[in-house]
Amino acid sequence: MYSLHISARARQDISEVLTFTSIHFGENARLRYAHLLNASMNAILQNPFRHSTLPLSKYRNDLRTCHLRFFRDIARTSSGVVHTPRHLFVYRIKEPHIEMLRLLHDSMIPERHLVPFIEPDES
Repeated sequence: MYSLHISARARQDISEVLTFTSIHFGENARLRYAHLLNASMNAILQNPFRHSTLPLSKYRNDLRTCHLRFFRDIARTSSGVVHTPRHLFVYRIKEPHIEMLRLLHDSMIPERHLVPFIEPDES
């Protein structure tokens, strides 16, 4: 199993998403989204190449994305489920670590938000 590193920018993204969710949808929704984020990261750690992930080889061979909608069922809570998650994780595999680089809204264009992470691949 891999170990997890969450970049400072991803931490900021997560904080902003959870704050927005709390303000616009309430505390229970924020808790459900937080649970979804945690379940998603744990699932990616168990298998970073799972069928629901996509490579971003257009930028670098070690970058991948995974949309949160694929983890809705494993993230059910007693207060329900996030019905329409709109975010995806962008992560890098650097054995033995998974680096969560960003949490992006699915309407964002990745290259605009990944500039620090898409330097040329040295391999």
